[in-house]
Amino acid sequence: MRLDYGGYADFHKDYDEYDVIDQAISFEPQFFSGKMIYSFPLVFNHVHEDGNTDYIKYMASPTATYIIPDLNHAIGVNGTIARIADKDSIDIDEDANILGGGLAYYALFKNKSSIKVSIEYQHASYDSKISEYGVDLSGSQKNRKDNIWAGALNFEFPLLDNLGLFASYSHIYSRSNVDIYGYSRNIIESGLAIHY
Repeated sequence: MRLDYGGYADFHKDYDEYDVIDQAISFEPQFFSGKMIYSFPLVFNHVHEDGNTDYIKYMASPTATYIIPDLNHAIGVNGTIARIADKDSIDIDEDANILGGGLAYYALFKNKSSIKVSIEYQHASYDSKISEYGVDLSGSQKNRKDNIWAGALNFEFPLLDNLGLFASYSHIYSRSNVDIYGYSRNIIESGLAIHY
């Protein structure tokens, strides 16, 4: 079993706005069978954006990982299903359903440290209409849809048997039928991981 807490803050290009605060708690049961590891991460996110919007995200990401014999490497594949619950008082209803998946490569070292390189795709379908954002004067009743690609590099180093230090870099590329939600974002994170 694995339990993680993580958080990050995001700055836009002008560097004068503290735009995103994202905190996440994840609970991940893990099962081992020969060279396979099966896990089922359950993640709870609370995200606060732009000083006045916030939402909660619930996510499940079943994962299968194959450890390559004698090479100290592994490859993994995962699926993602999530629900965003819009919690702010702004009129636009930004509840959403998310589906996606990804691939990962792991390098495992004798001191139990590891490096992970991954890529993931997610498609988000929102309850909100394009016309509600004031950027499409045609009055379109189509729902907002986002397509998001993310690449990441993660490093974890054990401090104790059940405690590790991690650091990661991620690049997120988003395209949306609501132009203001198309962006490129770089994220750097670090923290502690607790394993049981």
